[in-house]
Amino acid sequence: AFVSASGVHSSELDPDAAGRGVKLAPLARAARRFRVVGDCIQHGLVCRGRLHVAVDAIMQPWDTAAMVPCLREAGGVAASLEGDEAGVVFSGSLVSASGSALLAAALERMGTVTTPGAAGR
Repeated sequence: AFVSASGVHSSELDPDAAGRGVKLAPLARAARRFRVVGDCIQHGLVCRGRLHVAVDAIMQPWDTAAMVPCLREAGGVAASLEGDEAGVVFSGSLVSASGSALLAAALERMGTVTTPGAAGR
């Protein structure tokens, strides 16, 4: 899959995160191609089918609220880093994917899902 992230902030690659947060390295290694793409643009590229997974560790509700309907109407899925699809707008993060199985696989690689079976609900 083609995967992107908005940056290394809040990941194990960010010195300020002190080893906490999103584990991007396992996801990047599993991807066919991994790139850093600007915030909302990457989710738009998921809508267009140009990317398969997009990860944003820090999102504001006014940005997420605009992207979620677009992603869902394009046939994709949107969830928080914890796998919550219903409360994604106010979660503070956004992971979008072209399908539920791919979303679940990405969340599993990053080790962020806290509720078993949360992704794909």
